[in-house]
Amino acid sequence: MSETSSRGPRMSVVIPYYNHGRLLPEALQAIAQQSTPPFEGIVVDDGSTDDSIARLQSLATEMPWLQIRRHDENRGVSAACNTGRARVRGDFVLFTAADDRLDGDMVGRESAAAAEFPTTGIVFSDRAEMSLDGCTTRVIPLDLPHVRR
Repeated sequence: MSETSSRGPRMSVVIPYYNHGRLLPEALQAIAQQSTPPFEGIVVDDGSTDDSIARLQSLATEMPWLQIRRHDENRGVSAACNTGRARVRGDFVLFTAADDRLDGDMVGRESAAAAEFPTTGIVFSDRAEMSLDGCTTRVIPLDLPHVRR
């Protein structure tokens, strides 16, 4: 990714994963195609035993913004999130997973929400389920008062 403009906070994306090498290309492509690119992308391998690292190294040649961190052994998703968070240089962190596909405006919406409420400590979204082909989406709204949305 590149330096973002001064219009809003710098959004970093962190993907912790374990043995999801086959899912990483699609997840990272969705991040690369954001309408508002993230400030950076950090992938944390939590001691995978599959071919994840080889796949990531291949993808990194096409995605120079991609940072790869690796645990020597599986320590759990919280430890992987913490490893990624410790490397972040942005103002906010968007955590996602290797089996998630961010829609094309996710980073932009999260950045806009963070900019609108600059003293916010956390920004999150409704949950959505997407069909395997990406053609249909079902949004499951969080049970929050309208004023907080």
